[in-house]
Amino acid sequence: MNSKLSNIKFICRFCLVAIFLLPYQRILQAKVGIIMKEIGEEIGTSSFADVTSASFDRRGITKDKLSGWLGSLCKVMDDVFMPFVGGVTNYIEKYEQLEEERVEDKKTIIQLQNELIVKKDAEIATIKESLHSTVEKEMKSYASTVSQNCSKALAPKRISAAIKCATEKEDRRRNIIVYGVEEAVGEKLVSKVEGILEEMGEKPVIKDCCRLGMKKKDAIRPIKFSLNSSDMVRHVLLKSKLLKGIEKYKSVFISPDRTLEERVAYREAREKRQQGVVSAHKSTDGLT
Repeated sequence: MNSKLSNIKFICRFCLVAIFLLPYQRILQAKVGIIMKEIGEEIGTSSFADVTSASFDRRGITKDKLSGWLGSLCKVMDDVFMPFVGGVTNYIEKYEQLEEERVEDKKTIIQLQNELIVKKDAEIATIKESLHSTVEKEMKSYASTVSQNCSKALAPKRISAAIKCATEKEDRRRNIIVYGVEEAVGEKLVSKVEGILEEMGEKPVIKDCCRLGMKKKDAIRPIKFSLNSSDMVRHVLLKSKLLKGIEKYKSVFISPDRTLEERVAYREAREKRQQGVVSAHKSTDGLT
């Protein structure tokens, strides 16, 4: 009897929840309401929810009545919930079918991707082979032309001379020449150069500092020194104009390390500029 009573209370609670959740709650409420009304009259409750917590310990409530109520509730559940369960089952089956189709589609996509990769690899191999053949053919033609027409240009002496010229040019790019610094016996050239550069706000690492040429009585030899990079040399040359505003360095001039040809070309260009300035001044004076 206790087990039947527990089942009735459980089913009543389940029906109470289902009434608020299922789309056909009115049908469920109507069918369950008839049974609940009969149970309520027997146990003395008027509320639907009170049936789940009320006491069934009454004389008029027999095993046959409990069995009847339990059977009626089970029949209501069977009538109302089975269509819903059947619909859920259909949805589950449809989902499983769609999942299987998705897996198959994924396998198909992977297979197609593998086939595409194989095809692309084959195309790339063909292109590489064709390109290699073309390049090899062109290189042979170029090598033949070079060997026929440029044998003199590629002579070992000319190659060595070209390398030496490029090396000397790169070395010159890291050099700076300073003119107008007074000579003295036992002088410390590095200190003198450092003093000049500090006036310009620079403190680079100075290397290979020396005077150029043979010492003469009435001539001041220029100073040559090297820096770590050609970029640093360009930076110092750009700031060398600051020396004009410093009294003790007004006669000091800083320039790059030019070759003889470059010095001649620079001197000619400077003379032309000076002549142009003089001509411009004469024209202006004539107008005034």
